[in-house]
Amino acid sequence: MIFAKALSKSDEIFQKKPLLRELVNSNEIMKKLINFLQRNFISSEDKETFIMTLQCLSNYIKITETDLNNDLDPEEKLEKIRDEMEQHQNFINQHNAVAMLFTRLSDYSHDKNSDEIFIPLINFGINLLEVNNFKF
Repeated sequence: MIFAKALSKSDEIFQKKPLLRELVNSNEIMKKLINFLQRNFISSEDKETFIMTLQCLSNYIKITETDLNNDLDPEEKLEKIRDEMEQHQNFINQHNAVAMLFTRLSDYSHDKNSDEIFIPLINFGINLLEVNNFKF
């Protein structure tokens, strides 16, 4: 969860330093994470990093009630959660997360590790499609 919160605030962190803001921003971070997941050869050493990266991206999508303002009534909280989840899902998908997911699910060239990354990929896909309202 900490990484997901840091990713959400990465643009704010480097706001005062324009050079760093160009190099380290949420778009660049997300692009590199999705690229890592799509192109990384899953060796036994990389498997844990791959799974942890999927979990971090899933945590980025998830919005909990504790992340929201407590002054909202339950119906407003639910609507706010759905809106923020949709924004996070769309942001991740702008960097080809769905394409990465389908590529990884259909890749049988690494049978040895495929079983161990299948469930984390499916869980990420469920989180990615939960609100089910992509804007392409």
